[in-house]
Amino acid sequence: AKAAQLHADVGFVPKAGDPTDYRLSAKLGVMMPLWTETLGISVVFADEYNNSRGAWRNEAQGLASLRLRFGRGTFSGR
Repeated sequence: AKAAQLHADVGFVPKAGDPTDYRLSAKLGVMMPLWTETLGISVVFADEYNNSRGAWRNEAQGLASLRLRFGRGTFSGR
């Protein structure tokens, strides 16, 4: 069955010894098989916030890729 898979990840990483210094990250994506179950496409939007002083605070990016599945199992691309 050709069904798109939606996935989301959220992360929080505090600096050891200083919980006011942290990073937040979030990813939202969709993976969809193309003409066969072996070949698929993945589109992901990712955003990372860095609370450190002097660092680039917010970084957003988009990524599109082709996925090729080897062997048995379900199409996942992860």
